[in-house]
Amino acid sequence: MFDIFIIIIFSLPLYHQTKLLLNSTFLSRENRYNYCYNTIFYVKNT
Repeated sequence: MFDIFIIIIFSLPLYHQTKLLLNSTFLSRENRYNYCYNTIFYVKNT
């Protein structure tokens, strides 16, 4: 139980950093949606 708590504490800054990176890369929600859609479409075709 305590181990999980430590993992959560350490992963929060990483999550925040990733979120910031994603927000700067895909500025709008539409761009993020299009990116996800294109990725799924690409995976389906291969």
